[in-house]
Amino acid sequence: MPHLLAIDVGTTGTKAALFDHTGRLAANAVSEYPLLTPRGSWVEQDAEDWWQAVVLTVRQVLAAGPRDVRALSLSTQGGAWAPLDTGGNALRPALSWMDKRADAIGRRLEAQKGAEWLYRLSGWSVGGGLPLLLTCWLREHEPEVFGQAAYFADTHAFVAHRLTGRLVTDHSNAAITQFYDLTNADWSPAACVFAGVDVDQLPALRRAGEPFGQLTPTAAAELGLPGETMVCVGGHDQYCAALGAGVTREGTCLLSCGTAWVALVDSPTLVFDPARKVSPGTHVIQDHWGLLTSVPVAGASFRWFRDRFRPGRPYEAVSAEAAAAPPGCGGLLFLPSNLRERPGSAFVDLDLSHDGAHLARAIMEGVAFAVRRNAEAISALGVATQGLTMIGGGARSDCWSQIVADVCQVPVTLPTQAEAACAGAAVLAGLGAGVFPEAQAAAESFTGIARLREPLAANAAVYTDQYGRFLQALT
Repeated sequence: MPHLLAIDVGTTGTKAALFDHTGRLAANAVSEYPLLTPRGSWVEQDAEDWWQAVVLTVRQVLAAGPRDVRALSLSTQGGAWAPLDTGGNALRPALSWMDKRADAIGRRLEAQKGAEWLYRLSGWSVGGGLPLLLTCWLREHEPEVFGQAAYFADTHAFVAHRLTGRLVTDHSNAAITQFYDLTNADWSPAACVFAGVDVDQLPALRRAGEPFGQLTPTAAAELGLPGETMVCVGGHDQYCAALGAGVTREGTCLLSCGTAWVALVDSPTLVFDPARKVSPGTHVIQDHWGLLTSVPVAGASFRWFRDRFRPGRPYEAVSAEAAAAPPGCGGLLFLPSNLRERPGSAFVDLDLSHDGAHLARAIMEGVAFAVRRNAEAISALGVATQGLTMIGGGARSDCWSQIVADVCQVPVTLPTQAEAACAGAAVLAGLGAGVFPEAQAAAESFTGIARLREPLAANAAVYTDQYGRFLQALT
């Protein structure tokens, strides 16, 4: 049976993976690349690094696994943005979704149009790190580059162009650019006018899983694949990960636990949040929507503790130390940054009775409280969360996954599929190639339950009390 090739082009590296039609992983490879920080709040990437990592990882998986590839698809980071010349070459380093150079332009937009306008249009609140405002920054600060730009591309469109010669992205990736009109499922003329670009400078929009071309001769030669290999539209990495982890039913929630913890809840309808804390988006599954929230420094906070106070110690050992501290950490609270008006993270009610285990566990609990707060914000919109599926580094901690179950009072599933984003892209490739008739059943056959964490009744009272104190501390 021919295999399905998935390519996950992320923020810090690219993965390629080969799957058969049952979801069995035949081979995978990873290649990392740097983030460029020419100034304090500026974050860029060389778009050519994306392509070279694609070439390297695809060649590695073909060398290690079967070469009978029927189709391929992409999972890509959302929000990275590159101005291109007429040949599809980047005119400057791509601007990352983490970049903050356009914050002042965001404040100007809010003053001109109001904070609600952009959120109701795109599902994303005003922020300096997304393509609409970054494009405005290029127009004002690099007018030569802006004037030379024939096109603007997100990561999916850039890689798709190198694969097929066609500048194509999907709706889940388009939504995070803030050039996209969620309600009308198309590029927004009003957003284009604000940024000073033409709609035809943006990538063509296609549905995830739709075949849109074959490899160019150059791409086929570089990758070591036949030219007739089918290329199918992929999706935003969080949405692909939800698909690959089998999180495909209404109210189910994927909790992706990396540097940031991102929660994505499956919704049957487009829902906007009056408080603008929840970002709705178009799902890679047809007629589904996603509701996205995040805890930006969740995993980064735990890494900070490990690097500063337990240098050289493996995460497993630090997690085991945290597990030795009592639930509730003797009253110690951790408040992750970006949840308060005041900047920075904070420990609250730290006293001389607390030790390193308390600090480590307090970070885990504080992140879990933030996840519960986000889940409650989504439930208030009429979409009740039906359990959590955890993936990523945080999911590998027995202690942390149990804390999430206890704090949120829902079962936590740890899936068997280790490469969820790649698995989701493989499902999309299979849809386009006719291997699968529809996405949900295919995705659910790709994974299973490795472990299930049930909430411990013994911890319910202490966490109910601590969560109340957590909410009070945020005010």
